Amino acid sequence: MNLANITDLISRLFGMFVRKGHNLLNKKLESLMRLSEDEFKQEFSSSDSYSINEESSLFPFLSKIIKFFAPFDTDLISDLALGIAAFNRCPADLPEGSELYPEQIQAAIVLTQPSILHMDTGEGKTYALLPAAFVLQRKHGRVYILCANDYLAFRDAKRTKNYWDYVGLSVSYCSQETRHRDEKWGSDIIYTTA
Repeated sequence: MNLANITDLISRLFGMFVRKGHNLLNKKLESLMRLSEDEFKQEFSSSDSYSINEESSLFPFLSKIIKFFAPFDTDLISDLALGIAAFNRCPADLPEGSELYPEQIQAAIVLTQPSILHMDTGEGKTYALLPAAFVLQRKHGRVYILCANDYLAFRDAKRTKNYWDYVGLSVSYCSQETRHRDEKWGSDIIYTTA
């Protein structure tokens, strides 16, 4: 087996992984969207964050592959569906009734995993990362969203503030000038530059 075959196999497995996550997510999302606003808000307080089992020390490489391609426990799917359903109910600065595109949902699935994702200009990175950041904040606490420059960090923090308020998380923007101010770094979600 050569490198090209291994790369092709990994690509096919990754595609199966994303499709599996997307199918599970759609089922959970349908049930969340049928809830009343009060029932939906109750989901935020009753849903605990998920955790992934520790790796086996016997076969660490195999454990990492299994952990990467089979992480879809029901808690992860529930948190991701909750984040997407929150976007459908409060789509940041977009018009009411806006929803994430399937490609953005697939990107959110990938972003919850230890991976790198490339999206071209205009594909909706600003909104695709919201459900993933929501899941990661529930699992790890504070989330840092790194933008290419101060303008994008400020713009995205401002554009997504309604979403973060809706899910009960604080958001801030830290520029080169505000990096030494502790109050900005205490937010749940922090937009800054790399």
